[in-house]
Amino acid sequence: MKGRQIRIEPAAGGGVAAALMVNGRLEDLLIDPPDNDPAPRPEAIYLATVGRPMKGLGGVMLDLGDGGTGFLRGSRLPAPGRTLLVQVSNWAEPGKAPGVSDRLLLKGRGAILTPGAPGHNIARSLRDPEAREALSELAQEAMAGCPDDLGLIVRTAAADIPEDELLNEIHALRATWARVLERVEAQATGLVHAAPDAGDQAWREWSEPGTDMVEASNALAEADLWEEIAALLEPVELPEAGGDQTERPDAGGSDGEPATGQHAEGEAEQRGDPVDPDEQGHLVVGAEDVDGEVLHRPGHGVHDSVAHRDDRRCQPGREA
Repeated sequence: MKGRQIRIEPAAGGGVAAALMVNGRLEDLLIDPPDNDPAPRPEAIYLATVGRPMKGLGGVMLDLGDGGTGFLRGSRLPAPGRTLLVQVSNWAEPGKAPGVSDRLLLKGRGAILTPGAPGHNIARSLRDPEAREALSELAQEAMAGCPDDLGLIVRTAAADIPEDELLNEIHALRATWARVLERVEAQATGLVHAAPDAGDQAWREWSEPGTDMVEASNALAEADLWEEIAALLEPVELPEAGGDQTERPDAGGSDGEPATGQHAEGEAEQRGDPVDPDEQGHLVVGAEDVDGEVLHRPGHGVHDSVAHRDDRRCQPGREA
């Protein structure tokens, strides 16, 4: 099979499984956890109550409601007892709370809404001056009348989305944020915005012009993907000490380059490291000329593709 194909089928226990195939090869995988899994999911937004600071870790524990907890890292931590909105950054490791961020992002395929970070910004990978000008005008139109603290990032994929569809998406993101604020007013600590499921994430992050979408009860099975996934979960024999070393897939790039994309962004936020897009629009950890809100400065874009694989890849319920 040539070309790109997204395959989506129902997952055991609820949700869906989504696989990206490129030229017949499994390229990426997303599987929702079971419906009865209470673990906070990445991108979910909670109204949280600040708990005790964790001395030596540079962060504070948060009560997410319904028995859930999160860990917020930062140099300026909120006072215990205060409530604030946070977004889950990553899946929790066993026995640990998931990392959360107070810098919220509502992601669409062509745009990202940035509450608390005003400004309209175009991905730097979109270099054509006329295209940038047209997208800037569209952003102004789509965000007309919005609160002063609400910002927008126009993603690289916007170049391939018709204007009316992009406008509708931005309006939908604004409506989603309005519903979040309504829930904040109406409830105590707890979930105010659910994370997208694997199918929504697949469409948002993997769709490109010419990508085929296959949704069926056996979409992965008919392409023999479950056998390939099972093989990926098998232990790998490493050479003895002193022998040739085989590099294990991790969150970094090849040849020791830093990790890029959503995983790098989330990991950097959890450590408190600065994050900056490079000339290709990739997120680079450790940039020196940032002020903590570089994602929302004019002229800076975001990396729009799915992040590199890590050593938790293919676990059910985890982003592969």
